[in-house]
Amino acid sequence: MKIKKSNLLFIIFMLFFSIYTFRNYIVAFYYTQFNKNKEIEILEIDLNQQKTYQDILKIEKFKDRPSFIYFNTRFSFERLEKDAPILRNIYSEYGEKLNLIFIANGLDDEPEEEKKWIIKINKFELKGIHISLPDNYKDFDTYFKESNNSNGLMTTHIPHYLLANKNGIITDTIFKGTIDMNKIKIMTE
Repeated sequence: MKIKKSNLLFIIFMLFFSIYTFRNYIVAFYYTQFNKNKEIEILEIDLNQQKTYQDILKIEKFKDRPSFIYFNTRFSFERLEKDAPILRNIYSEYGEKLNLIFIANGLDDEPEEEKKWIIKINKFELKGIHISLPDNYKDFDTYFKESNNSNGLMTTHIPHYLLANKNGIITDTIFKGTIDMNKIKIMTE
């Protein structure tokens, strides 16, 4: 059976179009199914049991070690990329003594965004435990801070990271993007 040249070109075009269209799904599937890098773990949590960040810190794997919780949303891949070198440094320097937990929120209703998130954390080599929480996760607003900006308007600040002691008690809420390595060093001593 001979295939016409135009049919062959159409088949090749459709193949490349399909791969291009579903590339994020293909790459994310690879990272979650075949790339068994144990240093990058995506943790599914039970939202009925882990209703707060303090509840998350009670999960067995987080017990008896201090925790560094890094917040990221689907809107801030640029900040994640900027912070990636220091986050990799935290893992390499304190990974044995510290739970490095990445929280991404707002990915639940956009599967394409979740695939991009999986690709980014692998691309940036962000070793640690990654948790995707829904946009309506109730404990997130517990850590908001409101202040007046220079125009006198009320603004809400979302924390960039939280620190918790080895008992799972949140001890520090950081709103500026600067990661204080001294606080992490003190926690792990």
